[in-house]
Amino acid sequence: MPERSARREELLDAADRIVQRDGPAASMRAMAAEAGITKPVLYRYFGDKNGLLTALADRHTRDLLERLRAALRSGDDRRSRAAATIDAYLRAIEERIGRPLVSCPAEVDIALSMQKTADLRSDERPHWPTADE
Repeated sequence: MPERSARREELLDAADRIVQRDGPAASMRAMAAEAGITKPVLYRYFGDKNGLLTALADRHTRDLLERLRAALRSGDDRRSRAAATIDAYLRAIEERIGRPLVSCPAEVDIALSMQKTADLRSDERPHWPTADE
């Protein structure tokens, strides 16, 4: 099972690169191509696009929480811990400036709804909000 877990992380890495480039409207085909696999492999690991985007959101949320917890454990007093926590949060936001935000399951639902709306109006490409908007 460790091999499957490592492979899943590799697939998430590839999907993350494509979602950062194209936003949540990124196609499963593009994500599979980035990983050097076929779409059925992605579906085997994640069920559907919502499952894949949710896994990405969970990964980003876990990373942010780890950073915040580490900051909360640092420093000698409340003031320094609070400052370190705020710095960690702002650093995480700065790292994502200019890239599509997909960091929690609720954002995945919103992104998928926006994609469905955009699909109905195929002549328009949706605008995906970024951290600086």
